Amino acid sequence: MNIGDLLSSERVCYDLNANSKKAALEALSKLLADDDSSAIEIFDGLIGRERLGNTGLGKGIAIPHARIASAKHLKAALIKLAQPIDYDAADHVPVDMLFCMLVPEEASQEYLNVIAAIASLFSDAEAVEHLRSAGTAEAMLNQVASRKVSDAA
Repeated sequence: MNIGDLLSSERVCYDLNANSKKAALEALSKLLADDDSSAIEIFDGLIGRERLGNTGLGKGIAIPHARIASAKHLKAALIKLAQPIDYDAADHVPVDMLFCMLVPEEASQEYLNVIAAIASLFSDAEAVEHLRSAGTAEAMLNQVASRKVSDAA
């Protein structure tokens, strides 16, 4: 599986305007909402997860995620913000790139594999720079589409 398999063009945004962590999580919730999971349920899950520990990785990147009871499959959204926001990240660097995942309750191993692949993607400084300068949502999607998710975490 490729990371891009978790995304769709409707769930990738470039230069999204959000002036706070809450606004960014609300935008992600709306992108991920579908017939199975409402934006409110997703937002509540993301906020609940943030209360357990901040999902800011550092260097301007966050990976908000939540287990959602109604989710039928793992899916993701990717946004690059127009302006960085305070995300309470450990390194205190404002966040401008968010990769959000919804995880079905039973998808533990798949979730660990995807988290490892996402961490690898965002630890590659060149890949992150390409994402930040992509210019369009489509270009961002193309940047991550070929990144493999390992079969073992």
